[in-house]
Amino acid sequence: EASGFTEPPRFQYAHSEESVTKTFEENSNICFAMLPDARRILNRVHQDYGGPDAFMERLYGGNVTISAEEMKETVAAYLRDHNIGDKAEIRIVDGMLAAANVTKTSDGHVVNISSNPIAQAI
Repeated sequence: EASGFTEPPRFQYAHSEESVTKTFEENSNICFAMLPDARRILNRVHQDYGGPDAFMERLYGGNVTISAEEMKETVAAYLRDHNIGDKAEIRIVDGMLAAANVTKTSDGHVVNISSNPIAQAI
C-alpha cells in the first residue's frame, strides 16, 4: 500500500547493500571540469540544428547510416588528426542512450560509441 509520500521508497537490489552503497558513491562523484564544453555543445546544437529534437532526427533519421566500426574509425582519425590519439580509448558499447559519450577514468578518457548505426550525415 502506498505511504502517501510520507516516507521514501526502499528498493531491493540483487546485490548486497554494501555493494550498492559503494557503487552509488563511485557514481555520485561528479566532475564539473567539462561543464563549459557541455554548454558549448548544447548551444551549438541549438544554433546549428534548431534544438535537440531536430538534432536527434538528423542523427538517427537519415537514410544512409554508418556502422559502429566505421564510426570508431572516424573518431580514431579525428583524435589522430588533433594529436590526441593516445589520450583516449575508443569502445563500442551496447545499449547506449546516445550515439557517443566521453568519460574520464583514472587512466585517461574513454570514448564510448553506440553499437547501433547512426546517420552518415553527422
